[in-house]
Amino acid sequence: MLRTAVASTEPGDNEAARLARLKKIRDMAVRLEDQELAFGSLVPPDADQSALEHMDQAHVGRGDGADTLDGRVGPFYDTAALLERLQVSSVTLDALVQTGDVLEVISSDGCPLFPAFQFGQDAQPLPRLRDVLAELDPRQVDPWGDAVWLNAPAEELEGVNPAVALRLGRTEDVVRLARAAGSFRLG
Repeated sequence: MLRTAVASTEPGDNEAARLARLKKIRDMAVRLEDQELAFGSLVPPDADQSALEHMDQAHVGRGDGADTLDGRVGPFYDTAALLERLQVSSVTLDALVQTGDVLEVISSDGCPLFPAFQFGQDAQPLPRLRDVLAELDPRQVDPWGDAVWLNAPAEELEGVNPAVALRLGRTEDVVRLARAAGSFRLG
């Protein structure tokens, strides 16, 4: 047992693990770049820029897991920025969240955030997001998981993530996939 512990601290082992992680990151970046070239920008350029401009800097760089989620589903709008972007009242935004037309996640310090990937250049939410979320997470118990799922490449969608597939008009495929994933999640 002690030999294993000593072996795991060898510089070569750390270097090998680091190189393996870098290879995985490079491979993922290549896949995402290919996906972006094939289907256009994964996050609409103006939504991405606008969300970055309004991003809550308190959530960046804390090392508590938020960085990982930021990388997978961010950037985000805060409430004020999204109200301005959508040109709606807070009552209307609350209704959009309750119906599943807009996905809201809550930060570790209790702030509502809205992933920018769900809005197009015209500020319109993803088509049929309500139907997808109703199948994937009908009780709205895991919005972070929903956001990650919407951004995870799916073999059933030829490697495209569900959010991109919705924008491409593959709504029935995504709803069907969400139904399968939701039934698996709920048992």
